[in-house]
Amino acid sequence: MRHSGPLGCETKRVREWLRVSCRTTGSSPPQIQAVTLVQPKKNAEFFTYDAKGVSSVVLPLREGLDAKIAFDWTERGRRTLTATWPKGAPAPGITFDAGAGAGGAAAPSQGSKPKCSDVCKSDRGFPSACEASPCPKGYRCLDNHICVCTIPCQD
Repeated sequence: MRHSGPLGCETKRVREWLRVSCRTTGSSPPQIQAVTLVQPKKNAEFFTYDAKGVSSVVLPLREGLDAKIAFDWTERGRRTLTATWPKGAPAPGITFDAGAGAGGAAAPSQGSKPKCSDVCKSDRGFPSACEASPCPKGYRCLDNHICVCTIPCQD
């Protein structure tokens, strides 16, 4: 999941397990505050961890998965990680929402276009099962199940 980097998150996948760990260093904002299961509310196979400067989740990636996990930051607010694997899809879709705070895609103002680096964070794309789990707003699906940024920008 390439676009987790601007959030200070590390994503690791080992066989059918996914770990997303968001960290902050020092005392300057934004600081990671917490991780919360949104959907499902409880699952014996989902593990969360919170400590000062780190919030993590570990979950199994299996067909039929439909999960939403909220990561809360100071300054950025809440960013939601969505992990889905519709039945019959070739791979899971794993994305953070664009968010409205720092690091998120901002809507362009009238008559001006935002800089590409601010909108898509130089994102070259991320895997998705596009047909069953559409790409987020501002992205489109390529033939090889990769979501790429399509938000118009000036550079």
